[in-house]
Amino acid sequence: MKISILSALLLFALYINAQSLPFNFETDIITTDFFDFDGGTATVIPNPQIGGINTSATVAQIVRDGGTIWAGSKVVLDANLDLSTDGNFSMKVFSIAPIGTMMKFKLEGPGTPVEIDIPSTVTNEWEEITWDFTGLPGVYNCVVFMFDYGNIGDGSAVSTFWFDDVTQGPVTENTGCTYSGACNYDSAAQVDDGSCIYSCFGCMDEEALNYNSEATVEDNSCVLDPNDGCIGDFTGDGFVNVSDLGGFLGVFGDECE
Repeated sequence: MKISILSALLLFALYINAQSLPFNFETDIITTDFFDFDGGTATVIPNPQIGGINTSATVAQIVRDGGTIWAGSKVVLDANLDLSTDGNFSMKVFSIAPIGTMMKFKLEGPGTPVEIDIPSTVTNEWEEITWDFTGLPGVYNCVVFMFDYGNIGDGSAVSTFWFDDVTQGPVTENTGCTYSGACNYDSAAQVDDGSCIYSCFGCMDEEALNYNSEATVEDNSCVLDPNDGCIGDFTGDGFVNVSDLGGFLGVFGDECE
């Protein structure tokens, strides 16, 4: 009977503290909205590291001190998450922990919990990290924060993590120039945005008659002065051969001064 009463009280506490995304910790989430577990302690504090990509006044902090390797904190939401298309969760994180520190983001609810680990890529500065849960069923109503997963914290600065601007949204496609022959080809781009540039191709030989100071990619169009060195060696390779025909044809018909 006592167990049932305690369980009911816990569920009631979770319900009355339910929140909704996004979190910016300015006017929404406060310290008592967090549910700490196994050595993690979350608080909402003034931003101790204003700068870079995060200039907001208030952030959340989790200090890991003892407990288990999964020490952290969580926030219960007022409704199940719709992950059909809006499965991207992003937030800004600051830590002096070394690069490669594991940042675990977990979703809990009536269904089987799901979690994704992303290693940090910077130290001693803010970075934005994104976890993609797109396509999972909408049976989760709790977001869980576990930083430096896999290690037991010691309460020091290395075990202290600040985070801010927790958002949920759709997966964004990378845009850019997708044509591999362009000067600014972007191999990571998924959608062409019409930004391809081709003006970087040209003759880069400063001794050529058609030297292009703005060119960054040699296109073998150089036309050399036939009176300078080997006559007919338009490409400047020290030989007169088939490759020089392009240079010759390029000036064929021009009137000599």
